[in-house]
Amino acid sequence: MEDGYTLIGFSSFNAKEGSAKDAIQQAKKIKAGVVVLYSRYTHTVSGTTPLLIPNPSETYTTYHSGTVAGSSYSGTSTTIVPGGYTALGIPYSVNRYDFFAAYWVKLKPLAFGAHVGDMPEDLRQKLQRNRGAYVAFVVKGSPAFNADILRGDVITRIGDDEIIDSKSVIHLINKYAGQEVPLEFIRNGETRKISIKLRERSQ
Repeated sequence: MEDGYTLIGFSSFNAKEGSAKDAIQQAKKIKAGVVVLYSRYTHTVSGTTPLLIPNPSETYTTYHSGTVAGSSYSGTSTTIVPGGYTALGIPYSVNRYDFFAAYWVKLKPLAFGAHVGDMPEDLRQKLQRNRGAYVAFVVKGSPAFNADILRGDVITRIGDDEIIDSKSVIHLINKYAGQEVPLEFIRNGETRKISIKLRERSQ
């Protein structure tokens, strides 16, 4: 995210094997700029697979002779007895893994470049205030980055407007896009003021 990418999707599954080639093909299909791959061994599945081996059949020949109504005869007869099957158990052992792939696209240049959220409860207690927006991360090369806004800062004012929560920041960035405005924030318990030149909004 700090490099200016945003997550557009992910896939996760448990299987005996995964292929980086498949993940790259999917990334191309959805026009992702980056795919991040992860795998972790989870367990081994073991057991046996039955294998039936046919036994050879057996052939029996019977010789017989005799006399019927004064006439003698002789001959042979052949009997084939099927051999049946011999059952064997073939052992197997398969390693299984958790696989995860995350797909990212590059964002257009951002007007501000600091991604913010509402303040966590512990920070509210520490600062003894509800109003403000917490900086989760800063995109490299953005106006916020060049103005030295840091992760963990709490933005309290942009231009003439007070920040109530993270939605306030989005609204005010749109309002002041393309302008140079004063920005007020709290860092390490101290209030600081800077001037920041916002970019025009990406269309």
